[in-house]
Amino acid sequence: MRILYFSVHAILEYDEIRMFQSQGYTVFPLGAYFGGKRSQGFRPEINFGAEFQMLMDEFTRLGGVYSPYNHYLANIIPDGFIDLFDVCIIMHEPSVISHYWPGLSRRPVVWRTIGVDTEGADQVLRPFRDRGLKVVRYSPTESLGADYLGHDAVIRFSKRRSDFLERCPSEKFALTFSNDFAQRYPEEFNIFLNSTSGKRALVSGKGNESYHDQLGLISYERQLSLLSMTTCYFYCSGTFIPYTLNFMEAWLAGAPLVALDCRAVYPEERCKFAEIPQLVTNGEDGFLVKSVTEAREVLNALFDDDRLAQKIGEAGAAKAATLFDEDVNGLAWKALLEAL
Repeated sequence: MRILYFSVHAILEYDEIRMFQSQGYTVFPLGAYFGGKRSQGFRPEINFGAEFQMLMDEFTRLGGVYSPYNHYLANIIPDGFIDLFDVCIIMHEPSVISHYWPGLSRRPVVWRTIGVDTEGADQVLRPFRDRGLKVVRYSPTESLGADYLGHDAVIRFSKRRSDFLERCPSEKFALTFSNDFAQRYPEEFNIFLNSTSGKRALVSGKGNESYHDQLGLISYERQLSLLSMTTCYFYCSGTFIPYTLNFMEAWLAGAPLVALDCRAVYPEERCKFAEIPQLVTNGEDGFLVKSVTEAREVLNALFDDDRLAQKIGEAGAAKAATLFDEDVNGLAWKALLEAL
């Protein structure tokens, strides 16, 4: 099976392309990996296989135009090129579906949500749902949105467990990944500061230069290394989002997880899509905290008790594997695609 795969997120693209390849599918990316080479350095290169160059040659011959730096609608995707594929998967961007629908719909079209502006996208795509658009949801909580279009499957993003390193906590520090942490999430940032006061707590991501223990943007390899060494991962930025990459990766890596409950910061309505409180079993495979006082108590316990940290980390990794492992989600995708 050949998949024409439109992406808006380089890291999710990397994960899903490898997952599709593990199921034996050929993937042609219209995204950060267009042309078979990464345009961003967030993740490694991907081997696209022997058939890929033939597809690239056909894309050029048929007059295709694509750049990951173009606006979505500035690209040219020839109808004849679409005909070479068995299915078109569109990650998130509803304008791609509406603009290219006459060509895309020559094949089955799947909208793959990513938890961003889902309500607005549902409203835009209702006419296309009525014309046969298939929907794969990122999270079950999307069903709580207005104008919900339904779904054909709920398939979480996948991670490959073999990417993560064996746990080797060698020094005491908490870790979190967040771009522009204080600017984007000021209340959560203050909770982070007050909760970690007196402890070493590292923040990775751009825009955190004012924080004393910031690392800036770091390589994927360094991220994996830090996750293997950290005493705990403190998830406390953007808690109203269903779940995020840093949460998934930290949990699957076996880093003991401390997660701030969204409702400690935001009103109930803002938290309706937040599902981390439903995923984490407090005190068993991670900790959910609702205040600075609770966070400090949990952080103290993890910093002081290595056996507790190991137990929580191992249980968290096992739970995360049932949700995010490539094999689990690959089989779900295979069932959907083979039925089209």
